[in-house]
Amino acid sequence: MKPSRIAIFALALAMLALGLSVSISRLRHGRLDLPGRIEGIEETEGADLPGEAEPEPVPTRFDILTGLPVFGDEEAMHLAVVVENAPAARPQTGLHEAALVYEVPVEGGITRFLAIYSRAPSGPVGPVRSLRSYLMDLAEAHDVPLVFCGGSPDSLAMVKQKSYPAINELNGGTGFYRDSARKMPHNLYTSPEALYRRIARAGFDTATARTGFVFQQGPRVGSAGTWGESGSSAQGLSSRMGVGYTVSWTYAPGSGMYERSVNGAPDIDSSGDHRIVARNVVVMFVSSRVVDSEGRLELGLVGSGRALVASGGSVREARWKRSAGQPVRLVGDDGADIPLLAGITWVHVVSQSTRVDVTE
Repeated sequence: MKPSRIAIFALALAMLALGLSVSISRLRHGRLDLPGRIEGIEETEGADLPGEAEPEPVPTRFDILTGLPVFGDEEAMHLAVVVENAPAARPQTGLHEAALVYEVPVEGGITRFLAIYSRAPSGPVGPVRSLRSYLMDLAEAHDVPLVFCGGSPDSLAMVKQKSYPAINELNGGTGFYRDSARKMPHNLYTSPEALYRRIARAGFDTATARTGFVFQQGPRVGSAGTWGESGSSAQGLSSRMGVGYTVSWTYAPGSGMYERSVNGAPDIDSSGDHRIVARNVVVMFVSSRVVDSEGRLELGLVGSGRALVASGGSVREARWKRSAGQPVRLVGDDGADIPLLAGITWVHVVSQSTRVDVTE
């Protein structure tokens, strides 16, 4: 072989050896550009390349009363229960499972709850107590069947006149029981399975409901993490809402929930396991007047009025608006709906003279 050919052959062998050496070095350090390589992920000996990401689960529907996504084939069961709130009725049972709770004044300087559920409560609810006309009005606004025990004459007349889907324990039948550990009349509770069978036999529609609220998914955007300049950062609300009865809500940043207290003590259900919490707390200021010798009230729930809305760690002034027979809406000065965060909402209906303190 001629010297020139030998030199060329030697040069080719040297270049091949150099390329192989570099490739081996890069492979050892996980930097060889193999087909399908994912940037930012080092390949190690024996490791499989990651596959495609798991697809995000798709909700089958959204809960109309909370705005929360519902996955799978869980059926809706919308139902409203009138729950007592006299001192002898505390702590209550089953309130923590309600999607929406109205707290309203009644005669005697106490309040009462209308607990509205979007799925069947897992256990008893109560103590169940008597109906008032404005509780009937609110249940009808959401178009949900109603459960109660007795009621004022005008509220019972409304149920009869409208042929409203309702179950009154005083009419007899199954679906309730008395707890011997408490004194009457503060010891009536729903018997879940029996009540649901009774509702099904009656043919009541529990699959649908209505709301006037608009829900926002995800965190708020704006100053203090809320509604821009319209909301002010606040830790909660506090108000005396009855005789010897003060309700406070304190924001817990970790959970994004408001925690309820009564007379300074945490409000925990009768099991001792569930703190009463809400994602949104609304205060509606309404007109109120006594209408009979029993001290029963008439509340002005049609029209519009001042409201406070606490959500996401901020409180803002708002207006409530409502047409007869329709759900309550919450709007700003521009008339646009104020979005609530998806989750449980509590609405306090109070007289226009009620003082509500915002805690910074």
